[in-house]
Amino acid sequence: MKRIIRMLKWVASEGRIPASIYETLRLIPGLKRGRTAARESDPVLPVAVDVVDVTLKYLSRTIADMVRLQLLLGCRPGEVCKLTPSMIDRDGEVWTARVGERKTAHHGHERNLFFGPKAQAIVAPYLLRSANDCLFRLCDTVKKRRAIASEARTTPMSCGNRPGSNRKSSPMRTAGTEYEPAAN
Repeated sequence: MKRIIRMLKWVASEGRIPASIYETLRLIPGLKRGRTAARESDPVLPVAVDVVDVTLKYLSRTIADMVRLQLLLGCRPGEVCKLTPSMIDRDGEVWTARVGERKTAHHGHERNLFFGPKAQAIVAPYLLRSANDCLFRLCDTVKKRRAIASEARTTPMSCGNRPGSNRKSSPMRTAGTEYEPAAN
């Protein structure tokens, strides 16, 4: 219902329907859970930890560390992707990080992440980069993956593509310095 009303608001703002139609539809109350014959959607539950543990062995080290950290901190993927060394306050036994951009920031809400000993152990190798670089960088992962593929090649170096010989001078896409939460 909210989507339809939002769409009609836009249509009314464009002058394609009278504004009174939008105002009338806004007065219709939303459906209440359990009080109508409408089908209830199933709740979205978190993935079971044993499924996550099985999945971790198929992930690259960086992605696996990101998943472990997300599990320990109870945070969103976007928050892990945006972490930088300068965001983490390492004073005290428990480290803290203040997440800047957040969906409720306009309400004055702050989001803090707390790093216990296990989370600190995961993050420690990534803290050696400059203060404003992302902890988990896609370009580093791609470089490692290419090095592993180069080591595992069975074709002699004199035959086929040598590392770097088949790269485009200006590729359409390159590995960025940060992960995207919805990346493939």
